[in-house]
Amino acid sequence: MSSKQPQPVSDVTPLGERNPNVSISGPPTKEGKPTVLSATDRFIKELMFPDDAPQIDDNDPRLLFCSDTPGQVRTKIRRWIDSGAQTEDEFRETIGVPPEDFWAYMALKSPMSGQVSDIHRKAMLFFKKRVIQCLPLQLSKPKPVKAAASKPKKPANDEKSKEMERLLDTGDYILPGEEEGDVDIYETPREVRRKMRALLAKGVTQAAFARALSEMLPEGAGTLSPQTMKAFLAQKGVMDGNTSKAFYCGYVFFEKQRLRDNKPMSKHREAMEELHPTGVNTTNNPKTTTYITSSATKSLSYDQFGLLHSNRY
Repeated sequence: MSSKQPQPVSDVTPLGERNPNVSISGPPTKEGKPTVLSATDRFIKELMFPDDAPQIDDNDPRLLFCSDTPGQVRTKIRRWIDSGAQTEDEFRETIGVPPEDFWAYMALKSPMSGQVSDIHRKAMLFFKKRVIQCLPLQLSKPKPVKAAASKPKKPANDEKSKEMERLLDTGDYILPGEEEGDVDIYETPREVRRKMRALLAKGVTQAAFARALSEMLPEGAGTLSPQTMKAFLAQKGVMDGNTSKAFYCGYVFFEKQRLRDNKPMSKHREAMEELHPTGVNTTNNPKTTTYITSSATKSLSYDQFGLLHSNRY
């Protein structure tokens, strides 16, 4: 599994602050003339296609877990192009498909239409490779600066306040899918609850923690209330609370802190990615889901990795 981590957004100059008039020479055109790239174009290329990104072969076994539907792939393509990561022509050239076939695939409406298309396979592998390489699936836009809180802040020399800020800081990392509220989760609710309780035990208040977790939601997705977080913490089972907003926010929060501190993934986390290649289930509540089992089944239970097992008589 690749150990490469996403780079903090703050380490590069925002697009709006770069001089678009500075240019460099790119690859020559068919006529032999050099292509002139602006500094912005060069910045995007270096950000989205870094030279030190690990190479992923088409036969890499991790690509066997590609399971996106055509509808999901088309959404990723549109987000990729609309964000400015590449133009449509550049993307088609990257995955090596003709324009007519590409347009026909993108015009399909049904979520499953185009499943046997060569374009579907190539585009799906393109985005899966970027996930393995820990590269963004679209060009991130700078987050808007939020208005300052109406309440006066505590003095900067307040050690307790500084420690609270340190414990709740997540750095400047943006996870793939974070801006859409669609980050793939590779932890169980029980594991996220364990981390949340450990942080609260260090003196962080539930109200302050809930405000910090709300920052993990995209613009317009509302906030996380302390009551929702408290209800999530009160649950016990391995997968109990998997549909809670607190579970999603908690995972994103601790994952951003892990990347901020440049910590490697734990053995448990690595196993979760292998067992849940597209992330754990966050849509079906195990407490309200009905399962059809055989007469030999005594009960159903989840293991430590969130996998459902049948217990027989």
